[in-house]
Amino acid sequence: MLTHSVSAVMILLVGHLLQVTMWAALYFYDWRAFKSFGTAMYFSLTSFTTLGAAELSLPPQHRMIGAFESAAGMMMFGWSTALLVAVVVRTDRRARP
Repeated sequence: MLTHSVSAVMILLVGHLLQVTMWAALYFYDWRAFKSFGTAMYFSLTSFTTLGAAELSLPPQHRMIGAFESAAGMMMFGWSTALLVAVVVRTDRRARP
C-alpha cells in the first residue's frame, strides 16, 4: 500500500509546483518585476518555502505580496503534512487484518 503514499506525495508536489509557477508568472508576466522567468521562479520558490532570496526583492509597491506568498506556502506545507499523515494512517488501517 506504499503506492497510495507515493501517489499522494506526487500529487501534492505537483500542486505546490503549480502554485509556485503561478506566483512566478504573476511576478514576471503581469508585473515585470524580474528580467527572466527563471529569476521569477527562483524568487517564488524561495518565498514559498520561506527561505527567502536576499539578493532579490519585489518592487516596493508589491513587497507585501511576497510575504503573502510565504504565508500561503507555510499553510500549504502544513496542510500537505496533515493530508499525508491521514493517507498513511488510512493505508495502515486498511492493511491490518
